[in-house]
Amino acid sequence: DHTMYVVSNSGVRLMPLLDALKAIDGRVIPAFYIRNRDVAVAVAGLLKGYGIRDSFIISRNQLAITDARTANSMMRGILEIDYDSAKPTLTDADLLVIRDKGNSSGAIGVLLPVQYTTKYNVEYLQHRLVSVYSQNYNQEVGTLYQSVLAGVQGLITVDIDELYDFYLLFPANSLIRNPLLIGHRGMPSRAPENTIEGSMLAYEQGAKVIELDIFLSLDNRIIVMHDATTTRTTNGTMTVEASTLAQLRTLTLLDNTGKFPNLKIPTLDDYFQAFKGLDVQIFIEIKSTKAEIVPVLRDLIEAYDFWDQSVVITFHTSQADNMRLHLPNISVGYLNTSLASAGNLTGSLLSIMNSVVPIKTTYNPQHTPLTPELLRELSYRGITTWPWTANTAADIYKLYTWGVGGITTDQTHIMGWDWVYLHMNQSLHTVTLTNPVSSIDLRGEIQTLNGLPYEYIPTFTLIDDGGTGIQISSNAVVTNFVNPGKAYIIVSFEATFLNGTTYRIYDDVVVINVRS
Repeated sequence: DHTMYVVSNSGVRLMPLLDALKAIDGRVIPAFYIRNRDVAVAVAGLLKGYGIRDSFIISRNQLAITDARTANSMMRGILEIDYDSAKPTLTDADLLVIRDKGNSSGAIGVLLPVQYTTKYNVEYLQHRLVSVYSQNYNQEVGTLYQSVLAGVQGLITVDIDELYDFYLLFPANSLIRNPLLIGHRGMPSRAPENTIEGSMLAYEQGAKVIELDIFLSLDNRIIVMHDATTTRTTNGTMTVEASTLAQLRTLTLLDNTGKFPNLKIPTLDDYFQAFKGLDVQIFIEIKSTKAEIVPVLRDLIEAYDFWDQSVVITFHTSQADNMRLHLPNISVGYLNTSLASAGNLTGSLLSIMNSVVPIKTTYNPQHTPLTPELLRELSYRGITTWPWTANTAADIYKLYTWGVGGITTDQTHIMGWDWVYLHMNQSLHTVTLTNPVSSIDLRGEIQTLNGLPYEYIPTFTLIDDGGTGIQISSNAVVTNFVNPGKAYIIVSFEATFLNGTTYRIYDDVVVINVRS
C-alpha cells in the first residue's frame, strides 16, 4: 500500500516491505501486485535502492507498469487483463488488442483470467512473443489443469501442492508448448535466401515464422537483403542504402539450385502481399542502423494492415529503442552472440537480464551456449528464448525438447514429417443422468509439422472423476455416468523423433460435465 506495507488480498496490513524482502532472502523472485501508479513508482524506487534487480510488477494499470519501469528499468511488468462477462470468447482482434496493451505498457507478458486461458488464446499471444500467465486464484482445481495444458508461462494459485502433484503426471520430454520453426531468410538450403519463393518453401514445410532482413534504400523503400551490399547474393555490386529500388532491381539474385532463375531483390511490400492472411509470423530483422527505417516500417505495416503478423528483431539496441518510440505495440527480439556462457549459469543469467529487461525484448541468441538450466531460469523470469541458427538434426531436436520459444533454421524440412500436434475432436462434453448418451469417444487427430493429418485415439489419464463414477475403456470410450459432477482427463500421444528421442504431445484437458 502507500505506506510501503505488504497487505493481504482483503487489504490487511501484514509487514513492512523491507521485512518481507528480508524474509524471502532471495530464495524466490518477488512479484508485486500493485494497482496504484504512485505506489508502483515508490516500490520500484525502493527496490532499485535496495539493489534488487530481479522482480515483477503485476498490475491492471498500464501507467503503473510504464512509470514503475521508468523508475526501475529492471522490473519486469505483467499486465493483468480483466474478464468481460459481455465478451466470454475473445476474437483475434481482441487478442491483438491485448498484445498491443501489454507491449505499449512495457510489460514482458500478460495475466489472463482463467476464463480466457485457452490453448488458442495462449498460443496466439505466445506466437507474437508475449509471455502469458493465468490467474487461478481461488478457482476450482480443474481450471488449474486447463491452464497448465494451455501452455502458460506461469500461473497464480493458492494450491501449490495440487499444482506440483499435477506436474508429476508428465514424463520427461513432455511438450505442452510447441516451439515455432523459423525459416531463416526463408529456406536457403532449397532456394535463394530472402526471397518469396524460398520463404514459401519454408512455410509449406511447416515454418510458423519467416525471418528476413531489411535495409532502407536511397528512395526510402524497405529492401529485403541480408548484407549491406549486393556482392554475395547477386550478379552485381551495389551498396543497398546508397542505391534506389530501381537500381537494385537491375540486378539478378544468384541461384545455386538452378530452380529459380532471374529472381529480383524483393521489397518488404512483396512479402506483405504474399503472406497477408496466412498462418505465419514475419520476423523482420532490422539490419540498418538508420533511425528513419522504423517510421517507414510503421507506415508500411499500417498500409498493409500487417499488425498481427509482424515481429521485429535486431542486433541494435538503438533500433529496439526506436521501436518503443514509433511501434510500441509490436514485439521485439534482441539478437546477440555473447550474452551467455555455457559454463557460467549465474553470470549468463545476469548478463541476459541486464541486456533484455531494460529494453523489453525477448532473448534471441546464437544457439551454441544454451543449456537447459539457463533456459529454465530465464523461463522462471518470463524471458522467452529464440535461438539461431540451428542447422543439424541433432541441434534442432535438442532445442525443440528443451522448450525454447522458436528455432531459427535454414533446414525447416528436417522436422517436416515429425508428429508435433494433437487436436481432440471435442474437449468439452456435457451429459445428463436423466437422458444419458451411450458413450463418448475420446478421439482426435495428430498432425506433422508440414500438415499431414492422421486420425488418432490418444493415451488418456483420468486425473479427477469429480465423483461422477465414469469409466473409460481401453479404446478411449467413456461410459457409466453415475453421479453429477465434472471429470477431467489428460490426453496425449507418444512418438519418436527421427533422431530417436521419445517425446509426448498434449492437447487441452478433456472435461466431462455430468448433470443431474
